[in-house]
Amino acid sequence: MCEEKGALVVNMESSTSRYRILIVDDEPSLRRILGVTLTALGFDTELAGTGEQALSLLGTSQYDLVLLDVEMPGIGGIETCRRIRGLSRRPAVVMLTVSDSEEYEIRALAAGADDYIRQPCRVRDLVGRIRAVLGKRRSDEQSEESQ
Repeated sequence: MCEEKGALVVNMESSTSRYRILIVDDEPSLRRILGVTLTALGFDTELAGTGEQALSLLGTSQYDLVLLDVEMPGIGGIETCRRIRGLSRRPAVVMLTVSDSEEYEIRALAAGADDYIRQPCRVRDLVGRIRAVLGKRRSDEQSEESQ
């Protein structure tokens, strides 16, 4: 889990506009902590414990971003990311891992991940990276619409 020293203080001035985030991690306690934290910061969150469950949810619901663990049993995070990129509705993907292997990072980005975060990290860093990816995605969509 991402760590924060002292009290959690996040500037909510940067609106989350109720972005929908799907949190995918095989570790139940980490999944819950991420969900509670991001929900408290103004995001709508849904939780999945496997890549298979995430793909099923993505087939029936729309999300702005998928926060995806790299190492999971069954369909791992990198393969899940590849499959997400094949969907007609493609949310942003931010990969999370406790591994410091650069190979995972290269493979995740090659599979289409928008960002890659090593844990542990600070909550404000995680939220900042999520907002940056969502902001870039929104900017890209607006550019496409204006063309």
